[in-house]
Amino acid sequence: MRPDGRVLAMVGGRDHDESQFNRAVQSLRQPGSSFKLFVYLAALRGGLTPNSTVVDRPISVGGYEPKNFGHRYRGAMRLRSAFASSINTVAVQLSEAVRRKPVIKAARDLGITTPLKARPSLALGAFEVTLLELTSAYAAVNAGAYPVKPWAITGFEDADTNGAPPKKAGLWRLTEQKHLLTLLRGTVERGSGRGARLPIRAYGKTGTSQDYRDAWFMGFAGNLVVGVWVGNDDSSPMNRVTGGSLPAEIWATFMREAIKSDEDFKRKLQKVAAFRAKTRKKDRSVKLAASKLEAKPERKGRKPKGFRGEDLDFFRDNRPPRNRDRRGLFGGLFR
Repeated sequence: MRPDGRVLAMVGGRDHDESQFNRAVQSLRQPGSSFKLFVYLAALRGGLTPNSTVVDRPISVGGYEPKNFGHRYRGAMRLRSAFASSINTVAVQLSEAVRRKPVIKAARDLGITTPLKARPSLALGAFEVTLLELTSAYAAVNAGAYPVKPWAITGFEDADTNGAPPKKAGLWRLTEQKHLLTLLRGTVERGSGRGARLPIRAYGKTGTSQDYRDAWFMGFAGNLVVGVWVGNDDSSPMNRVTGGSLPAEIWATFMREAIKSDEDFKRKLQKVAAFRAKTRKKDRSVKLAASKLEAKPERKGRKPKGFRGEDLDFFRDNRPPRNRDRRGLFGGLFR
């Protein structure tokens, strides 16, 4: 789609004669780490920046113990690095620090309408969404305005001048756009989405649900926003397909061809003239909370150490020094 929501192309299945079920619109699937866009948006609204320091470490929230891809921990890092490498423990800490309702509000603001519950697993994309809605949410970052409401063109002759966005689309300015672009660009250039790199600047995020049941790559370059999902209809696990592998490859292949063949493609991000994009009054309720979390003991017999949500900005690494450099070869890179 274009950043204003115009749907230019859609593939909802492999064979229409075999199945008329449109997976791009009708299928509800877990977005995995591609949902972290909303977690980080809530954190930015709470006052953090891509350069804020966070700590990747084992945590437990009411018995919920998120694990990183590879089950390794990298210690203190910048927020931008945690997003690029899709660190699960950091995403959950952020969600707990700003509270879960502002995360849900961030998702709603950007157009997600499917049911979301305020549980710790919310941060890691445990609740289902549609591909069309998630693509629209990423289009809002491209446009710098929300919500982006998808709409169909009415003809092929003048696709870029045919019709207008639905009413109430693009009402509000996404004031965190600059920081979100920094995060999404880092994912493609040096993080889990490196398989989606293009000859021009690109932005995106990978997503992989539990047991490899869903794999996503959501992103944009210039004035074209593309979302890719792969999975099995029966929700059976795939053969270790992650968002940074096959979906990123599909996305990059499509985008490279579009850059060459789309006569209306613009290489730079464009403001949407039809969007009013007024600045919304800052929501003062979004701030770092003093949520009590419990660090999971790294060794048998070690007593858990409590820490508060405000400690998450997290300017120091409180783990024992001998554990700080324990990390895997990829450090959760491909989640």
